[in-house]
Amino acid sequence: MIGLLASLAWAVDPAPSVDVAEESELHFQRGVQAYRAGALELAIEHLLLSHRLAPNRNTAFNLARCYDELGRPDQAWRYYDVSLKGEDDPQMQAPALQAMARLEPQVARVQVRSTPPGATVYVGRRDLGVRGVAPNTLPLLPGKHTLVLELQGHSPATVTQMFTANGLFEVNATLEREEADRRASALEAVWVRSDVELDGEVILSVRPQFCDVLPDRLSNVSAWREPLARMPGPVPGSSLAAQGDTDFALNVVVEDVRAQRSSRVALSRDKKQLFLDQAGLLNAWVLNRCEITNGAAVADALQELPRRRRADVVAVLAELGAGDNVAGAAFRCVRGDCEELGALLRF
Repeated sequence: MIGLLASLAWAVDPAPSVDVAEESELHFQRGVQAYRAGALELAIEHLLLSHRLAPNRNTAFNLARCYDELGRPDQAWRYYDVSLKGEDDPQMQAPALQAMARLEPQVARVQVRSTPPGATVYVGRRDLGVRGVAPNTLPLLPGKHTLVLELQGHSPATVTQMFTANGLFEVNATLEREEADRRASALEAVWVRSDVELDGEVILSVRPQFCDVLPDRLSNVSAWREPLARMPGPVPGSSLAAQGDTDFALNVVVEDVRAQRSSRVALSRDKKQLFLDQAGLLNAWVLNRCEITNGAAVADALQELPRRRRADVVAVLAELGAGDNVAGAAFRCVRGDCEELGALLRF
């Protein structure tokens, strides 16, 4: 174990910015020191921070070993499995596969699938954190567990089931579209405009056949994209609409037989994860109608923004990105290096 913990062999490509890499390395070394001192819980804390900053198969394997020594087979199996992602060399795979085979008699392996796919999976309670995105295989301790699956625009699905050790189980959940989402299709013909504002500045503005990104700063960097088959929804209603001015908001204008009317929904994000809480609304009313055509120009404009404002703008624009490393690129952009995110925005 010491030999494995003693070197941070590589990080995922592309390499993180210097400050992120240094922070990751610092937590990694502190994890090494804690492990050598026999403080496995503290070692896990630092290794988790290191892995979050710079995801790394080596770090994942070391986390698994720590959990393994602490007698936590479900968490150990999970991180052994993470350490195999992207590893094609059978010799490198062997230690993790052998450890997983040894732990399987102690855990239940639960294959979770959702219809439609892509549901976020929680075990027990939401406040215990996300356990994955369906389809996914979860290692659980034997016993009765409640799995909660959530997908924007759909009613949550809850499955409670008894799982036994050394078993392979399937959980298939169908999530029904919410009534507001179904009714929203009727408004497609009267939708007029949607935009996202931050302190009065428009970040994204969309109307039929037209899309603007950072219009006060840029031009000709984006284009209208025919929306997805599903019509916009759910419609922002009075229960969601902000009562007054907000610093960061989604505005939607629709028109009926009487007049135009607008809804204003306050937006918020997780300050640590750049996660936009209302991403579903944003996708329905704005993002599925807009595509970036000049990612480099958008990247340059983002780098010119003050860091605090850039973080909120990145939280919106990152939803337009494609690829496995959008989250990492967004994190690096907030710190000032937006070149990679710009490349991922154009697809």
